[in-house]
Amino acid sequence: MKNPEPSTKKKRQLDQMWDSIQKNDVKVYGSWWLRPYPEVLKWTKKLPKNGVILDIGCGMGNHTIALAKQGFEVIAFDASPEAVKKTTNWLKKEHQSATVTCNDFMVFDYGKNRFDGILSMNVIHHGKEEEVREVIRNIYQSLKPGGLFLATVPPKANLERYQQIEKNTFVPIDGSEKGIKHVLFTEALIKDMFSCFTLEPIRRDHIEHFMISASKP
Repeated sequence: MKNPEPSTKKKRQLDQMWDSIQKNDVKVYGSWWLRPYPEVLKWTKKLPKNGVILDIGCGMGNHTIALAKQGFEVIAFDASPEAVKKTTNWLKKEHQSATVTCNDFMVFDYGKNRFDGILSMNVIHHGKEEEVREVIRNIYQSLKPGGLFLATVPPKANLERYQQIEKNTFVPIDGSEKGIKHVLFTEALIKDMFSCFTLEPIRRDHIEHFMISASKP
């Protein structure tokens, strides 16, 4: 099933974001976008061998590559053409295979009850609250019964860096994601928005974002 590509504006915006990250973030954080999260590697141990995994917002490919190396069937996408290009080239260099396309995570459709696991690191919060709720419903429908979901989302903190545009929705006023809509989360909001899932205890990752680990009943 063909998924619609992002708008030219969104492609350009996200390409600019990745350009900024590669030029500026590396000075502070190092090349974090090239290393898989340890939490993701632990999560994969819960998945069936050779299972099918969707990587939403694959970025430069750090998790897509790691999952492919473990023998999973990986479908990955990002709205940034630059990210898709880098991921595809990295896969070739490592002699690994995955399906990688340029899609908008707001409207993806790969069929219902298809995936053993869905992964989305620092992605699904990019939108207005109702848009993010619709993405979560889509994730739920895309998972097989018993399928696992892992994501990170930012907390409602450091609000001086943001301009609020509506309920739970903010826009950064500086940095690599300047102008990109964000939902900022509290634990209560996570429990509300993921109420259809079975949630594990909510934790924080190494940059103090919420780590959401959930399963479809």
